Formats: sequence, structure tokens, C-alpha cells
Amino acid sequence: MLHWPVHLPAARRTAALLVGALLLTSCASPRSAPARTGGGGAQVPPPANQPTFTVTRGSITDIIQSSGRVVAAQQQVLYFRQSGHLNSFAVHLNDTVKAGQVLATLDTSALQAQIQQAQAAVDAANLTLEADKEAQATAASTASSSGQVITPQDVASADAAVKSAQAAYDAAQANLTAVETPNPQAVKLAQAVKGVWDAIKKVRAKEARPATKFAGETPKAGTITAEKIEKILGKKGDSQDGVVKVTIGREGMMHGMKVGGSMGLTTWAAFSGSDELAAVDGDFIMTAEEVQPVLRALRKANLHVVALHNHMVGEQPAFYFTHSWAKGSTEDLARGLKSALDAQAAATKKEKH
Repeated sequence: MLHWPVHLPAARRTAALLVGALLLTSCASPRSAPARTGGGGAQVPPPANQPTFTVTRGSITDIIQSSGRVVAAQQQVLYFRQSGHLNSFAVHLNDTVKAGQVLATLDTSALQAQIQQAQAAVDAANLTLEADKEAQATAASTASSSGQVITPQDVASADAAVKSAQAAYDAAQANLTAVETPNPQAVKLAQAVKGVWDAIKKVRAKEARPATKFAGETPKAGTITAEKIEKILGKKGDSQDGVVKVTIGREGMMHGMKVGGSMGLTTWAAFSGSDELAAVDGDFIMTAEEVQPVLRALRKANLHVVALHNHMVGEQPAFYFTHSWAKGSTEDLARGLKSALDAQAAATKKEKH
């Protein structure tokens, strides 16, 4: 910026402005790279044979090498109901197996020996009992050849010995049966697990990549009417920032102290979106007897069960928590949760009786 005193004569003011204009013009000239000059000031031409490159569009391939180990996506731990030594193993690594196929057998020779010993003990105890009964009947008050007197207490003791030997035999026989006969409950559970895996394979065969979102429209921010939810669930809710949350506490014991909802023993559900299309996310607290009824009720109401686990250790009774998620109208979602609460109440009542 140029500064001059206001009292300068007009001629000197004009000269000063001219000098300033020249300076500004020099400063405002475009910048350019200085010319290459030789020692005498002559311009030097650019070097010959400069390399040229052609730029093309394409994909960049990057190769990453790493070490690791292959782990099966589905694993199942199998075990016998009785310990022992393997007698045979009918499958090998990467074999395909079918339901009901025998995978391995145990050596039952030790169990057979236990049964024989138990049977011998039963026979011996029976002989002793019969001998004591016969001796008591023929000479109840007479000393036997060994100098002992057979009393009713002796007969009762012999009878108890027979029952004990019979119990040992029955236990040995049960152990052998457990090894040789499949457990019906285990078979039923294995079939149910296989059904789940078959359903997963069916879904993945149709679409190999897992879905990134649930089908249908995504709930958008709107207005949730808390009164509709509260009327169906019969519980008061808390509203904040467009979300209505209903919390239901229950009591339990931990390390001899009574704990409740403030310590995390709660069932809760949070509604967001609008009354017409809302999303609900929640947590359900259950005892062991309540787990299956609640899960069935949630799935029947089209609420997705996404987790089942424990939140704590050492509580009485043991509590389990299931997380669920769904979308729909607030009233339909609330009715689905109410059906699960009703199923839980029925299971609790049945447990108490």
C-alpha cells in the first residue's frame, strides 16, 4: 500500500502515483519458470531424449501373503456317556456322516466284568439270606455250629445286603445299556441341530453372502405414541429423543444379598421410528424354566432372537438373557412382547406349583 502526505504539491503527487503504478505492475506480473541460460546469457534448449510415459486406466492388483490355520465353520463336541477305551473308530478326517451313523464304539469288556461281579455278589447275598432264614426257622434260639445265634436282625441285615448287591448289579447293567443304546434325548437334540444346519445351508445356497440388512423398508424417525405401547404391555414407559423405553425389573439373590432391577435384573424394550413403522430392540431376563417358552413366543411373534447368554455369575436363581429385534407397527411389536411376557408368567406359575 502507498502512503503520502496530504500537503504534497500536485506535480510531486502525480510522480509518486506513477512510481507506485510501476511497482504494482511489476509485482503483479505472472510467475513463470526462469529460462535456462548459458554462461553468456543465451537460452539453453531442454535436454533431448526425455522419457515419456503413457497413463492408462486399469485395476491395481495387490497380493497379500499370510500364514494361518483352517477352522471349521461348524463344530460339534461328541462324547460318550460313560468313560472307557475306544474299541473302534469308523470315520476319518473329511468324511461325510449321516444321522444315526455309528462313529465310534467303546470297549465294553470292563463293564461286562462289572456286571458279572455284581451278579455274583447278588447270588452270594441271596444264598446268605436263604441260609439265615432257614437257620432261624429251624433253630431260632439254638446256637449254630459256629457258636452264633441267628436273630431277626441277622436276617434283616442279610436282606439289606441282597438289596445293596442288586442295586450294584442294576447300576452296572445301566452303565452297559448307556454305552450300547443311544440316548433318545441326545438323538432328538442332534436331529434338531442338524435341522438348523440344513436350514442355514439352504439359505446360503440361495445367497452365499449374508444380508447386510433386514428385508423391507427401514424405520425412519417419527413420532412414537407411548400410550399405545403402555396400554398393551401394562407398564409405564420413558420417552426421550423420539424413543420410548419400557423396563420391567425382577428380584434375585447374589452373595446373600437381594438385588433387583437397579442391578441389571430387567427386561426392557426400546421403540424408535413411528407408530406405523417402528423398530424395537430389547433384552429379556429369564430363569432356566422360562427360556424355551419365551423364545418360542418371541419367534411366533416374528421377533428375531439374536443372542442368548448370561450377564452375571453366582446369582440365585441363575438368570439368562435373550436379545431380540424386530420392526413393524408399534402395536404389533408390543403385542409380540406381551405374548412373551405371558408365556414367561405361565412358566413361572408352573414352576412354583
